[in-house]
Amino acid sequence: MEKAEDKLAQTFGTTTAMLLKLGIFYKMARGGVSTGTGQYIFKEADKLKNEMQHLRCLDDPGGKKFISALDELHLKMAEETQSVIDSAFIVFAHGILESCIYDYLAVTTMACPERWERFIKKKTVEFETVRSKSFEQIRKDKIGKLLNSVRRESLIDKLNRLHQIVPPTTEITFPYDSKKLVKFDKARHNIVHGNDWSSYPFNFDLESAYWFLLNNYFAKLICVNTGLKLSTEKASQYLLS
Repeated sequence: MEKAEDKLAQTFGTTTAMLLKLGIFYKMARGGVSTGTGQYIFKEADKLKNEMQHLRCLDDPGGKKFISALDELHLKMAEETQSVIDSAFIVFAHGILESCIYDYLAVTTMACPERWERFIKKKTVEFETVRSKSFEQIRKDKIGKLLNSVRRESLIDKLNRLHQIVPPTTEITFPYDSKKLVKFDKARHNIVHGNDWSSYPFNFDLESAYWFLLNNYFAKLICVNTGLKLSTEKASQYLLS
């Protein structure tokens, strides 16, 4: 159980650290939009406005229509920049959560391998393997291969599998929202594969708070179902590593 508990602490600590760093980087990125990016757009717009004053071929004196359009473009560019930043952080957070869930699944293979047997019960085993290896080793090998293939599964499939192995209990009170996570997973897919940067309503503070709660929830699921203990000392070491 020691290896499982160490992996549990590592997953909890590193996930917490990555989410904290993500929050800091997000604030920095959004701050850049409101200062550096905005100043750059304003500067370029002002240069064009000044140039407009010297053009006599415009259909309106001083290019007022064009200058008005420049002002609108500035606002649009600022909004689009924010959407791009939001989209990037959705993709980053999605990757963190996928890695987190996968690692928690790895913990369960060590803590309760018998709960994985349902997924490998129809796997074939060579006769020579039966003669040379114990049941526990054969099971470990089959689960290990399955776990490697699970890495390619979607976020939702990983979540469903984790809940099959360590199901929710009445001891854990958490507003797990499967529909919200499906939308989040779809948003990531649309961003990466559909160039859709704005259809998902994104509030980083609310989303980030939920990601932290999810990490706590997964750790509790495993502890309650398997009897493992989460070492705060070990988790803090991984938090700072």
